[in-house]
Amino acid sequence: MFLRRNRDETIRDDPIHTSNLVHSRVIDMAPSATEEGEAEIMSDAKKKEKKVWSKPPKIDTSAITGIRAITAIQIASGHWLLFYGSKNQMPIDFQGGLAVSTFFMITGFVLYVGYRHKVCDTETFSYWTFIKRRYARALPLHWICLVLYAPFVFLNYAQIRDDYNFWQNKSGEVNLIMGIALTPFLMHSWIFSLCYWNSVCWSLSCQLGFYFCFPWMCRKLASLEEKIEEQAASSINKRSLVDRIKQRLFFRGGGGGGEETVENINNSIDKNLLLSTELAGYKKYILRFYHLSSFLPLTLMGIMNSTYFRNIWKDKDFNGRASTLVTALDTDLDGVRAYFCARAWFPVRLPLFFMGMLLGAARMRVDDALKVEQQEEEAGEANQADSSTSSYRGKWAFRTDVLSLFLTIWIITSMVFSGIYTDSKNIRIFNEFILTLPVAAWLFGLTACTESYSYRLLNLKIPQRIGQWSFAIYLLQFPFYSYWTAMEIHSMNLFPPCDRQAEHIRTWSDCFRNYEGGDDPRYPDVIVIAFVIMLVGLSAIVHEYVEKPTTRWVQNLVG
Repeated sequence: MFLRRNRDETIRDDPIHTSNLVHSRVIDMAPSATEEGEAEIMSDAKKKEKKVWSKPPKIDTSAITGIRAITAIQIASGHWLLFYGSKNQMPIDFQGGLAVSTFFMITGFVLYVGYRHKVCDTETFSYWTFIKRRYARALPLHWICLVLYAPFVFLNYAQIRDDYNFWQNKSGEVNLIMGIALTPFLMHSWIFSLCYWNSVCWSLSCQLGFYFCFPWMCRKLASLEEKIEEQAASSINKRSLVDRIKQRLFFRGGGGGGEETVENINNSIDKNLLLSTELAGYKKYILRFYHLSSFLPLTLMGIMNSTYFRNIWKDKDFNGRASTLVTALDTDLDGVRAYFCARAWFPVRLPLFFMGMLLGAARMRVDDALKVEQQEEEAGEANQADSSTSSYRGKWAFRTDVLSLFLTIWIITSMVFSGIYTDSKNIRIFNEFILTLPVAAWLFGLTACTESYSYRLLNLKIPQRIGQWSFAIYLLQFPFYSYWTAMEIHSMNLFPPCDRQAEHIRTWSDCFRNYEGGDDPRYPDVIVIAFVIMLVGLSAIVHEYVEKPTTRWVQNLVG
């Protein structure tokens, strides 16, 4: 581990970390009364002085663009198989839930790295300007896709209400209508509504909730950063006193050169120890919010799937339902409804978003230390006890590649298992809500070093370009798949009637893919590769000639 140099000129030139550097000085035996008084005055002045957060150094997030490409293709492939693929076999689950959780962490990471210095400057930061600009980034393409998909929702409204709506009693239609009204403003998932109007935008609705909370959370995390630094400095000062006493007792009189060498070694140890202590503080909070990010969604899922809650929404009054017999489909709908509420209601996903912010804070702290260490090495001033920057980067490169291999094997195994075993929802739930901790470490490693094979792979031209188009890929998938299917079956009826008591209808996804035209599948499921390639090509065109111009125009409009 590395830490910035603890020199007077460094302190003067870098106001961001002044308090941290002052605390990191090795104290000398017992301070005099005069020193104690000066320290008290400095402490009081520090409390009154407002901390200035300057713009952080540029962090290489190009690998994150490559991750966006992978996650967008995961989601698009899984949705095609689930809603438009062969109805004669189980669709393979591409673990899109984990992809969305990764998106949420990336959002927190990128926002905190890019906006901390702006949000913490309360004199110039405008909350509503921030919100308007976030809206301006998302709404233009979102509204275009809503217009494209609107015919499918309104021509199939009765079928959606009767057979596909999660909320199954008479009040469910109120929720459906409210969801349709709120979807253009990306607030529909706030009331647990999946209205099928380009249904992928539920995650954008969740992220909008993050945006509304971000300025407040950003200031809280900035305060937490100061707290972590102060706690680490206090811990190091206590250890340094003991070390200095030992040095005076055992190394006095050993010659100037030897004493200087010991001093250098102790300074290096203190610097490395301080950084590792601070990172341990970040790790502690990351683990806390990781547990919270798993506990809250799973708790809400349990509440929504409880007997009491299920009885409230029991399907008594559906058209075409002869009795209140609970079928396999009813049981599956109860579980899917609970799962959707747990993943789409933004208050229970805020801890995951905050995890991403904590990763960004820790990453900036390490970047500060690495840059100072590199400057020392280039100037030839790094002492013999300092670890090299290349050693640090090599360690994280190895960790990142190991995590990449583990996550790849695990996701592929989960996909294969989902295509064999009918009820594989628990694997999906585990990946979406539990597997986020190794994913967080993986994200950190991809931004911490450029030597890993994972970084090099994600920075190839193809994943970088697809990552730039990922927003268009995500929003265009349902309109593109739906219009293609409508042309093939010569009908806009993409929500087929669902015989809720049929023996072969056992899961929610069984209701889909029963389009007109007989029982033979139109394509083998492997054709999903061709559809995803066409979707990527379409998204590239839309990104360049529709998304970018309209986004710029709206951003200029809102200022």
